[in-house]
Amino acid sequence: MLDFALEEYPQQVELPDELMYTVRPLREDDEKALCDFMLALQPEERLFIKGPCSSSDIFMDWCRSVDYDCNLPLLALEGKKIVALGILHQRQGGWKRHIGSVNMMVKSEYSGHGLMRLLVRSLVGLGQHAGLMRLESELMGAPAELIEAFRDAGFDELCRIENYVLDMKGGAHDSVLMGLGLIPDEEFTGVGD
Repeated sequence: MLDFALEEYPQQVELPDELMYTVRPLREDDEKALCDFMLALQPEERLFIKGPCSSSDIFMDWCRSVDYDCNLPLLALEGKKIVALGILHQRQGGWKRHIGSVNMMVKSEYSGHGLMRLLVRSLVGLGQHAGLMRLESELMGAPAELIEAFRDAGFDELCRIENYVLDMKGGAHDSVLMGLGLIPDEEFTGVGD
């Protein structure tokens, strides 16, 4: 369903830091760059990743089994180096099949450059094109810059539960659920079928 929208990529974008970034979906040949990005994340950035991220085998598997209709990883690259990653997760069935989930990671030295806002807005457009009716993101630890990037894209804070999640070191953090209603592209929602 996303083939038409993905034809818009890669995109070249200049942000206020005056650096040129390439935004595009993850490809099979991104194994090394993805591995370098994930393994270079600071320990505090890794604390909130939901799954293990210490083995290059995991990243190779991500690249080799990309399914944009389930998980659409969108990269921001400076040259050939991945500096930010946003993922649109879609459920293929069930009661929440109309709700996409968005996750975001940005290397700390690129934080504040506008990459989060850029990727969130891009993923909102892709979710709309995919026929989704809502997007959500669960932000653990709720960094202010990340919440602001979602707010700028139209997301609202649906709920905040204080000290609800524990990081890998046992520290308690807030869990914040952000949500956005979409007007889906009718071509992909089954309307009129």
